[in-house]
Amino acid sequence: MSFFDTTPLGRIINRFSKDVDLTDNKVSDSYKTFLQSFTQVITILILIMITFPLFAVALVPLVIGFLGAAIFYTATGISPPSLLLIVAREVKRLDSILRSHVYTHFSETLSGLMTVRAFGKQEEFAHITDHNLDVMNRAYYITIINQRWLGIRLNFVGNILIFIVSILVVTSRFQVSPSISGLVLAYCVQIVGNLGQLTKQYAEVQNNMNATERVNHYATAIENEAPHEIPERKPLITWPQQGEIVVRDAVMRYRADLPPVLKGLSLRIRGGERIGIGKLLKT
Repeated sequence: MSFFDTTPLGRIINRFSKDVDLTDNKVSDSYKTFLQSFTQVITILILIMITFPLFAVALVPLVIGFLGAAIFYTATGISPPSLLLIVAREVKRLDSILRSHVYTHFSETLSGLMTVRAFGKQEEFAHITDHNLDVMNRAYYITIINQRWLGIRLNFVGNILIFIVSILVVTSRFQVSPSISGLVLAYCVQIVGNLGQLTKQYAEVQNNMNATERVNHYATAIENEAPHEIPERKPLITWPQQGEIVVRDAVMRYRADLPPVLKGLSLRIRGGERIGIGKLLKT
């Protein structure tokens, strides 16, 4: 019961709706698309190097530039100059946390809708919902900015790649047939989109793994309730032999971190007795 007392309902709804959907559907699709894009990029680069061996010399700085942009995108996000750089994975995590706030407020509003209408607080609750949506969209907006930043850099790297291959085609026009040169240039045009898709899906896999991490936390790290039966404390088959209840120095609390609400309670109820609980008022 302590878990439901300390965990907002919206967070639980978010785990078993959005996070479970990402774990079951989005993670596998993103990983599959990442492998496809990676295979296509490697195949195109091998084709270019087989056709133009000198391309291997220019490939090293291009790979360094691509990896630098990809690592920077995965590790940080771009924001206005007055703001700090924000970790992209943490932006996705922040988006999930803020989404839980929206679910929490919406579920609480639905459960207490009669009370809200009775006090005429409809506009106030609608304003709170709009505010929570605006705050949640801030993280999503930063994610979109990160993707656009990455797209510009990857297009720049891809255009340099096309420029270098075009120079090699012109300088090798007597050694390489025009049909092979046209094929290589056609694949070079495709590699620009493949580079963006590759980095985007790699970051998407990492971001969606946040949902898997949270679902795994709920499955393994949360304390389970006590077992229904404890073999070493199981009563005898003939129990109860007498209709009697004896309690000695009982101590009870709602949670482990809260003070006890019952301290040293002892009582004995004999068989056939009727017990009533009342409150003693001091005069």
